Parts: sequence; C-alpha cells; structure tokens
Amino acid sequence: MTSSNEQLYDQLVERHATDVYRYFHHWGFSTNEVKDLSQEAFLQAWRSLPSYRRESSLKVWLLTICKRLAWKRTQHPSQSKELLTETLFENVHPSVDGQRLLEQKALLLAIERHLPKLTEHQREVLFLFYQQELSEREISELLDTPPGTIHSRLHNARKLLRMYCQSDINSGSSS
Repeated sequence: MTSSNEQLYDQLVERHATDVYRYFHHWGFSTNEVKDLSQEAFLQAWRSLPSYRRESSLKVWLLTICKRLAWKRTQHPSQSKELLTETLFENVHPSVDGQRLLEQKALLLAIERHLPKLTEHQREVLFLFYQQELSEREISELLDTPPGTIHSRLHNARKLLRMYCQSDINSGSSS
C-alpha cells in the first residue's frame, strides 16, 4: 500500500470507526470480537471500495458489510446476540438543572428496562435511527426492508416505550 493509500485508509477508519464499533457492540460481541470484526470490516470495505457505486451513503454501504460479518459470525439462532441497551441512549446531554438530570437518568433506566420487551426488529431500527443517526431511508437500504415497514417499526417501538415508561410513572415503579 502506498503512502497516499495508507492515508486514505486511515481517513476511512477515522471517519467511520465509531459507527462500526457501535454496530458490532450492538450485536453484543465482546470487546476483542468488536475489534476483530471492525478490522475485518474495514479491510473488506477497502478491498471493495472500487465496487462502491454510490447508490447509498458510504456509511450505509460500510454498515452493510458489518451486517454481513455479524450475521456470518452468529450463524446459529442460539448464538443470536442481544442489543446492549446502554449504547442506545449513552449520549444524554447533561442538564444544568440537577432535577432534570435525575429525571433523564430515571427515564433512561426505564427505557433500558423495557427495551428487551420490544422485538429484535424494533430494537434494531431504534439503534440505527438514534445511535447510528441513519435516516429511515438509509435504514431501509441497510436492512433491505421497505421504507413503510421501517417507519412502522420505529413508530411502534417509540409508542411501546412511551407506554411502558408511562406505566412506570403511573405506578410509581422504579424497578
């Protein structure tokens, strides 16, 4: 690899490393597996870059490679990984108001508690929308699922989480 190619590869990794790590972390892989899979994803992307047709964003194209690697690693249903809920809402903006910060933390704990009640498809679209910051169209491309289905999953997931959290508030439950 030439010096300029190394710089381009480093730029690709630097620009998308967080997205790739989060995607594999979402699958529940260990830290070492995340590092291995991420390295493999970037190498595959680099080798396949000439075939990138710009039909979707580079991020979506790269996450499609990650998706294939993750599915390949978890071929057997019994090895299916659960969404690590702490990554979904990890970037809470701290509020100056201490009471508001406590309310945010309580809400995040409630969401984390209720997230496993959602279907895997609903958790996945929430993760891709909020954590990976993909649009519904990009999620549709990545998952090869009709846009209406993505919209519906996202809407239903939000609705269910609101209902579960509201139930907690009404019952005064924090467990």
